[in-house]
Amino acid sequence: MSLYDTMYSFMAILMGSVITDNHKMSNEHRIRFMAASKVVNLLASLIVARLGLTFFSKQDLQPFQNFVIVIAILVCVLFIMAQWMMKEPGLVSKNDDVTGKPTKRKLRFKQVVLDFLAHDNFRAWIGMEMLLECQHNFVSSFLKTFVDRLVVDAGVSRQACDWLLSLLHPMKHIAGIMIYVPIRRMGYRRIYTYMFWANLILSAACLAIASPQTPYLIIAFLLIHTIMTGAVQSAGFHLAMSDMVLEMKRNHAVEGRLDEPSLAGLFMGANALLCKPMESVLPIVAAYFLGSTDFSTNEQSETAKTVLFYLLVVPPLVFSCLQLMSWRKYNLHTQRMDSMREELEELTAMDSREAADLVA
Repeated sequence: MSLYDTMYSFMAILMGSVITDNHKMSNEHRIRFMAASKVVNLLASLIVARLGLTFFSKQDLQPFQNFVIVIAILVCVLFIMAQWMMKEPGLVSKNDDVTGKPTKRKLRFKQVVLDFLAHDNFRAWIGMEMLLECQHNFVSSFLKTFVDRLVVDAGVSRQACDWLLSLLHPMKHIAGIMIYVPIRRMGYRRIYTYMFWANLILSAACLAIASPQTPYLIIAFLLIHTIMTGAVQSAGFHLAMSDMVLEMKRNHAVEGRLDEPSLAGLFMGANALLCKPMESVLPIVAAYFLGSTDFSTNEQSETAKTVLFYLLVVPPLVFSCLQLMSWRKYNLHTQRMDSMREELEELTAMDSREAADLVA
């Protein structure tokens, strides 16, 4: 499973790079592509899950293991077919010279670091994304604990809570598809801003009127906060990555560095490198505060419930304020990206004409 998870992350970065590195693709085309892929992924997940539940028994897992292996092989075959279909046979890359030898430079670590440090929008993005990853993964990881201690123990039936836990993930995927409608109209930059304000108001309201003894308000908070945050995060990620990669490529072109290799994969790698450690921050904070209570020995501990309640609503309140401060510095909007795309095409065409003149 560790190997599969690692390879899945690698393939996600690779396929994301294909989208983010296509500078001729407008945001409208990217939104359609991402929405269609989410629909296909949702349908495929439902079909595979239904087949697994219908034809296999937990008394004999050998057939199910074979089924999983067949699915994994099928996915590999489909990926290879996709890679083959994306290639255009008989064409020489525009980055190759007349002898067919690549003219791309090799990545230079120092230059890459300097490029990222000089990228103002990436700094604004990563400040926001680190906090978003931190709070969203914490709520997802502690979701069952929040439901068990703050909802079930407050009198809500276990069956209803099981339905809540089982439906939350599909609802997040459906919301992730529907969120593309307002993104197409207003752009992901404004949608992120609205999400931060919504989380700020929601957390402040919950802190003011809710308590560990109000399970239905806690359910409402969990539903709205988790679905909204997860949907916007999954929908906006590749759109923002694409715009930042385009801005970096345009900066390279302005500096006459058109032979620089693409940094699309490095953007997502740098994002993961900086954001993944943040996933451990809130669990450490939770362990510290819950460790001072009788959380592990007394399931009905009122002190532990109070600590859990504040761990649920305070981080989104604080993080939303910090995210708004960081995100206001992010200035990549639709009109600016269209201008950058045209400028990059002009600079690339000019460089190609100069190269052709030199060959002639």
